[in-house]
Amino acid sequence: HFVGGRKEMLLRGSKVASRVVTPLAQPTTFRAGCSMSPLLDFKRQKLRKQWKVPDAPDAEFIIFPNERIGRQYDLNWTFNKYQVTPDEEAYRNLHLRGLQMLTRGKIDKNKSISLTTQEASDHEIFFLPSSKLVGEAKVVPMEAWKTAIRQVRARLSFQPEIFMHDGAIGASRNSPKVRLMFNSAACALQLHHLIPRVPLRHPNKFTHDVTGWMLDVNDFDFPGESFGINTKNFTIVDIESRRFITAGALTQNVVRNSLSAVAGDFVNENESLWLNCDAVTDGEQTGLVFPVGGSSFASEKGNLELFAARNTIWGPSGVARAWNSYSLDHVPEHATKGDVVEKIGNATRFTSSLGPGRVSSHPKFALFVKEGADSVTSLTPAKAKELLVEDAGSVVSPSVDKTAFASRLEQFLKDNNTKCFLVNSKDSSKLATVVDDAFNGNVSTGSTTSTKSTSTKSTSASSSTKASKPKTRKTKK
Repeated sequence: HFVGGRKEMLLRGSKVASRVVTPLAQPTTFRAGCSMSPLLDFKRQKLRKQWKVPDAPDAEFIIFPNERIGRQYDLNWTFNKYQVTPDEEAYRNLHLRGLQMLTRGKIDKNKSISLTTQEASDHEIFFLPSSKLVGEAKVVPMEAWKTAIRQVRARLSFQPEIFMHDGAIGASRNSPKVRLMFNSAACALQLHHLIPRVPLRHPNKFTHDVTGWMLDVNDFDFPGESFGINTKNFTIVDIESRRFITAGALTQNVVRNSLSAVAGDFVNENESLWLNCDAVTDGEQTGLVFPVGGSSFASEKGNLELFAARNTIWGPSGVARAWNSYSLDHVPEHATKGDVVEKIGNATRFTSSLGPGRVSSHPKFALFVKEGADSVTSLTPAKAKELLVEDAGSVVSPSVDKTAFASRLEQFLKDNNTKCFLVNSKDSSKLATVVDDAFNGNVSTGSTTSTKSTSTKSTSASSSTKASKPKTRKTKK
């Protein structure tokens, strides 16, 4: 056709001109009748196209660009920025379906992933010299870091699969952003639950506070004895630059303890407190449950309505969870797709996600739980401070001054009128009753066996041998 003296032609529903291309109609996507929308179907097709079969090593030719999931040029260059060069496959914040495919485990009837884990009981954390270290810490020279990082980077560069996880610890505005590089699909699956992934964006545009290189290995040839490192499972932390190296077994406890050591004082420097405690919830209310005197975390029993497990961040706006997952010492009835079931010797560890992170209200109460004869005693904030100063596990990093930390917590308790109680109990069901009474504001001091709950929900939870999945409720920040 000739329009205005210019030659144009009509091709596949588009008007193609020498200067302008104007679509005449929206393209049609042919999809199955059960598809919900063209947009969802388009995304599904796009993801399927990204999962391509790797090229044969003896192929006569290769077509460029040849990108797919596991081979993305921008990601490879980002790894190279940290002196790690992917040998074959490289993944960043891989989705759950992909992690299930890559993890060496069995899928059970609930579509949970069953793994056999060897817990690193001899894992130790060492620190480079720093003026920020105010507590007891095992210090190693800079030469130990240089030797270890050189070998870890080299080993990662020869792995068939390496992973990058970009996420944030906690849901508060001042939460530290982390970038972790490692070689274990099982570790990537744990991190999928543990640390929420950041929204998809170019890898170089993600600004982070903490950087970690982690190597899952059994035969790491490292002259640790010459630096005072006498274990095969170790972490070296550089507090000054917020980075760390971990070598050995990459279990969830190893990763969590390493991140706590490097980022614990970062949270405290930003007007918040990183607490070694669980947080429970009842509607819009929250409460804190501290394990003291070597007792275990109450969240492992599964009969509490959890808001946060193991670590809680308390700031000016309220409390937030540090980790987005929780673990139980048994497999509950509500196990579902993507959950992790680990066999650790004769023990079992079940891990699942808590749901979207958020900042909730200031805690109504704080329970300090010790194993002993059943009793409940009211505490003043000053007495609670003394308990934490005496407790060996009250702070997460030697870069946190224990006395200053306990003093700040005492002030937080006073400012928010948080009631404190010392609970002696060995029975988790009785603790659930005390928690319920604390939410209702009618805790009876004395024997916990005589304490009666007025809430049907907690009574049924404490009498049940199976845990109900922790629930979360969306609230306005």
